[in-house]
Amino acid sequence: MEPMLEQGKPDLRGGPRRARESSSRFAEENLRLQIQQLGDSLRQALEELEDSNRNRSEFLSLLSHELRTPLQAIFGYTELLEREIHGPLTPAQRHDLLRIQESQQHLLGLVTTFLEVTREGHSALGTE
Repeated sequence: MEPMLEQGKPDLRGGPRRARESSSRFAEENLRLQIQQLGDSLRQALEELEDSNRNRSEFLSLLSHELRTPLQAIFGYTELLEREIHGPLTPAQRHDLLRIQESQQHLLGLVTTFLEVTREGHSALGTE
């Protein structure tokens, strides 16, 4: 209840101060809510980043296995052919075998380089 001055009129002298205090409390509460919303947004973004990172790691592991395994099998079969276990090779077959081996090694090198660069970039970000 407002203090009364003489003749029953309310004392409004403290009104501007109370208004400033009320406005200040409102601003502080508003700022607190904004900070809380930013914190919530950052937590959600971090969770999404961690999920993305986990998916990326799983993909790279699968990619490594799915590409290297057949390349190693090609290497093994070309080595068997090179040893002439199933009979002698003609010069044309030997030439083709050499091209297969070179292509297999080149592709294996590309896959290895790609995976190393990807992992290094991942480590440089400090997310591994």
